[in-house]
Amino acid sequence: MTTHGVDVYHGLIVRLRWQLRAVGYDVLKIPFKYGKMTAFSSLCLLLFIAFTGYTVVLHWGDWFQVIDTLSLLGMGSSSVAKALTGLLNYEYYQKNYRILTALYRSNDKHKDNNRRLVYWGMLITYYYRFFLVISVSGGFGFVLTPVFTYFWYNERMLIINLHIPGVDTVTRTGFMITTLFHLVLIFMAVAGILAADLGCIIVVGHVAGIADVFKNALNELDQLTKQKCDERVDDSIHRKVLQICVMHQEIISYEEELDENYGVTVFVQVLSSIACVALSLFNFYMTYNIGALTFLVYAFFQLFQYCVLGTVLTIKNDEIMIALYDTYWYKLTNTEQKMIGYMLHRSQNAVEMTIGGISLLNMETFVEVSSVI
Repeated sequence: MTTHGVDVYHGLIVRLRWQLRAVGYDVLKIPFKYGKMTAFSSLCLLLFIAFTGYTVVLHWGDWFQVIDTLSLLGMGSSSVAKALTGLLNYEYYQKNYRILTALYRSNDKHKDNNRRLVYWGMLITYYYRFFLVISVSGGFGFVLTPVFTYFWYNERMLIINLHIPGVDTVTRTGFMITTLFHLVLIFMAVAGILAADLGCIIVVGHVAGIADVFKNALNELDQLTKQKCDERVDDSIHRKVLQICVMHQEIISYEEELDENYGVTVFVQVLSSIACVALSLFNFYMTYNIGALTFLVYAFFQLFQYCVLGTVLTIKNDEIMIALYDTYWYKLTNTEQKMIGYMLHRSQNAVEMTIGGISLLNMETFVEVSSVI
């Protein structure tokens, strides 16, 4: 039984929208409207940032407590960046949803293209499941640590080191209110980060599928050039070259919009992940706090994830350039050769995801950052 890429893609979108609805940021809904859940999620983010500052002031002088609280600020800042990106650029996500839907539908009957799109769609699906397990496990790690501490040592422990102004956690009522607030934050964080990162993975990861479809078009062009040249075949070759030119321009536009819309998010995400990893590592080394270890692993994983996405984009751009160079361009007419030459020249200056224009977002950067930490 043939698996259709459009079905795989639809499954991804269903998962994405479920996460988006959970936090009130369903930017794929047309028309997108701000609702009560959107306001509640935004309020939680603002309170988290404000209460983090309050907790730092409250514990000022106790540097282990301060570092423990500041490590949370990294997640908060990246969450704010992702939320603002989604709210301000919701038309961009709706546009990409239409582009990718059209891509899957137009290649549904094309055996090779459908196979490659199914491959990348399934790969993203499996990764999402793995990321879901990591995120939920991280959330449970935060929640279960105080439970274990209470039953094993008979001591109260907050889920995260975050205090609410005017609420005394020493009292039972204050402790319960703070714990309830922490539980809400954990749920919103897991659902929100899952939604934001899955959306990013779908948009960026599908560059690989688009590149494979483009390479298949080049292979079809080569097959045409091998045939006996007659007027009918020459027309087919010319139409195929024009089609490839249009596809290449669409890839360029797609990648340029990627860097424009994700530039700030990537910059904040990388910096916040580095800060979280460094602070959580120090905190765990000095206090053996299990919560700090959970946060350390999660922040490290997010940094790795974004660097992998940047590497995929770079590799696929290189593959496009090599595929263009390996075509039988010398068998084409002068006009068609100029078209291929322009695409080859443009591919040598392909768009790459950067960290605020400072450094490329790839595995080399990940290794350098890891070695410094």
